[in-house]
Amino acid sequence: MPQIMKDRVMQTFVHGLPFKDIDADPSNSREVMSNLVPSKILAVSLTDELVQVAVCASKESWVYDEGFPGLLLRLRPAGGKSYYYLRSAREDGGSGRDFVGDASDFTISQAREKARWIADGNYLAEPTRQFPLKLTLRKASAKYFQEHSLDESGWFKTVEQRFDRDILPKLGARALVSIRKRDWLTQIETVTLDAPRRGVALLRALKSFLNWAVSRNLLEANPLSRHKIELPDFPAPEAPPRLSIRNLADIYEKAVQLGEPWSSMVRLMILTGVPMETVRHLRGSDVDWDKHFWVLERHGGFDGPDTVVSVCLSAEAMTLLEPYRDRTGYFFASPKTRSTNGFNIGPAAPINFYTEVLDRLRRLTYVQWRWGVRDIARGVGSAIEESGDAKVAVRLWATRLAKALELDVTL
Repeated sequence: MPQIMKDRVMQTFVHGLPFKDIDADPSNSREVMSNLVPSKILAVSLTDELVQVAVCASKESWVYDEGFPGLLLRLRPAGGKSYYYLRSAREDGGSGRDFVGDASDFTISQAREKARWIADGNYLAEPTRQFPLKLTLRKASAKYFQEHSLDESGWFKTVEQRFDRDILPKLGARALVSIRKRDWLTQIETVTLDAPRRGVALLRALKSFLNWAVSRNLLEANPLSRHKIELPDFPAPEAPPRLSIRNLADIYEKAVQLGEPWSSMVRLMILTGVPMETVRHLRGSDVDWDKHFWVLERHGGFDGPDTVVSVCLSAEAMTLLEPYRDRTGYFFASPKTRSTNGFNIGPAAPINFYTEVLDRLRRLTYVQWRWGVRDIARGVGSAIEESGDAKVAVRLWATRLAKALELDVTL
């Protein structure tokens, strides 16, 4: 359309379009449209040029296309233009309207053709999905973990802990549908900056949760479906130092200052190489006092004898355990007791090897670096593996440990 014609259109007609007021005639067959769109509807045979120059003032306006019954052009004050099809244009169409598309994407002929598809029933857009606007992330996650039994998979238990620690404190009270992609990414990035591997695991957990939310019609789409975390190549961590025999002898000697039951637990661990978690759970029924071995695991078979996993006990270890020989239940029991109707019914669990105890033991020894109970087990295990036969190895290790206690040298 030439510029002079555009100017004339803008000057002559309201909203820049030639129109007739179809609402003014009560007998007009299209009067049902007044219930679906604002009261003033412009009627004109639209062209691409007219659609391009069409504007509205301060309020939203609608233009009825006389080129195809039921096709409307919607004009917004901000400049948006889009096509809609009125279902009432068909005899059995009912009420309501269907979105055809943005005017910037379709020419008027294409919009009329698509409206014809909708009118003939050959094109059916998906119905608008409704999402719960007040469902908070905390309630949604609770439903998620309720559907996935934590007893069936340890992964869901770990994910629940990650949510409680890294996600819910900041986002738990917000509506799930209101949380944007950048909100999710901010939480992931703060975790990744402190612990990269944990951040990757958190992203994986959130993707699984958001996919579930989409499948339950709580969200329209998963905003993290295509997101990845690119981690730099981190140098391989240096192997931790190993406790020498002299280090282990020093720990063994200083453990007596911890008092019972801590000293016996540490010394038994050093004499056998058994992890502290297993030492904690030692019971009287686990020890064969005649054959000098400690049953760590016992697996019963349907068709054959029991499978036993055990460790030999040196004379020093047997001497260490002798004061506990007549004790029932856990050797190293928690002082806390269970009670029923006011009566104590015995210890509920083995005692914990508290961090405070380990810190105290570290201060007592001469070992300079920050070692832990796993380093003790690893150091003893390496020393025992250097010998051949298991029984001989345990006795030989006890002998080497005794010599290390007597001599101020590293054997």
